Amino acid sequence: MRVILLILLIPALAPHAWSSGFALYNHSSASIAQGGAVIAHNDDSSALFFNPALMNKLEQPQVKLGINYLRSSVEFKSDATGKTFNLKDTSHYIPTVFAIHRINDSISAGLVVFSHFGLSTTWDDEWEGRYLATHSELKTITVNPAVSFMLLPQVFVAGGVSISILDAELNKNITLSPMLPDIRQKLTGDDVAVGYNAGLLVDITEDVSFGISYRSSMKAEFQGEVEHQIPQAIPSNFASMFPDTSASTTVNLPPQAFAGIAYSGIESFVFEVSVKWEGWSKYDELRILLDEPIVTETAIVIPRNWEDVYPVSFGAQYRVNDMFDINAGYTYDPTPVPDDTFEPSVPESDGHIFSLGTDIRFRNVEGGLLYAYKKYIDREKNNMLDDNPTDGIVNPLTSVNGTYKNSINMFGIDVAYVF
Repeated sequence: MRVILLILLIPALAPHAWSSGFALYNHSSASIAQGGAVIAHNDDSSALFFNPALMNKLEQPQVKLGINYLRSSVEFKSDATGKTFNLKDTSHYIPTVFAIHRINDSISAGLVVFSHFGLSTTWDDEWEGRYLATHSELKTITVNPAVSFMLLPQVFVAGGVSISILDAELNKNITLSPMLPDIRQKLTGDDVAVGYNAGLLVDITEDVSFGISYRSSMKAEFQGEVEHQIPQAIPSNFASMFPDTSASTTVNLPPQAFAGIAYSGIESFVFEVSVKWEGWSKYDELRILLDEPIVTETAIVIPRNWEDVYPVSFGAQYRVNDMFDINAGYTYDPTPVPDDTFEPSVPESDGHIFSLGTDIRFRNVEGGLLYAYKKYIDREKNNMLDDNPTDGIVNPLTSVNGTYKNSINMFGIDVAYVF
């Protein structure tokens, strides 16, 4: 309990995202190293996230602590000016805690504390795209207890409840005139959202298993504030149009489904292919309702129109001996962000994830190491979003249309104690 409380005090976030949109799959080193293709097999406690029905395969109680270090690189080259800008504050740490206990031969229970969704992008306050985004951040802590049952010797089911604590912040600049300094706007909000998850595992043969799992959508109803930092040079009649005010918004976090088939018919090897579904089409807009109007407007509306995506993963595990495993994986990770709403707060594109890791066991202690690299395909922004996206006119100096280049390096370490 002390360890769990400590983890809850650590702000968990990611540099923009490790998976598509702002979903996160930053769990044990073994599962990430296998590309997340651990839906139909998994011999560590990260089964709690990917498919809790797999808990019945873990015969001994265990507790696992892990932390992942992510460092991203995002570069933007402007079509309008030819200038190059880089994302700031690109290093982050994401912790996880897993605990599983086998109650009897048919029932297992577990608890995972992790970051379900995360977002963090910071650009310079004076960069070319400051009227769209300077700093965007979403922090989450999710607590997810679950129980697994053996229905038949080859069939296992599971279910759990997810409780997510969310904290969000959006910053950008506002321009009134090229002759006046910018106003800086900050939106903050927080909420607690609740969802559920379920899983199924079927051992089709001794060497082939099939797994599916589902995580429900969660409705986050943020309550917060809109604040403005107004320079003294702004005339008072203009400044009065930008009051600090309470605000609220609702975000439907997407449902997620996983399916995988694993094969272990070759000695010392396990292979799995898996596919995920992320229901990002629920995220059609970000509508922030204002208690007091800002420049006569009672809402700030940011179009999203995101699309459902289907990441595909391949994973392999080679057991060298009783003490040492080698894990490897690949994921093709498409982006849910369409061309017409692509903007620098979520500089996403389709990506490829390559991963490699090891597991080491000694008596009751298990450790894991991970390295993963995500390379995004270069993406061009060429849409109508600029300092005033509703006027139907593109301002080339504020639209940040141009080329975005993006990559992420991840290093992970975890340690487990098996009772």
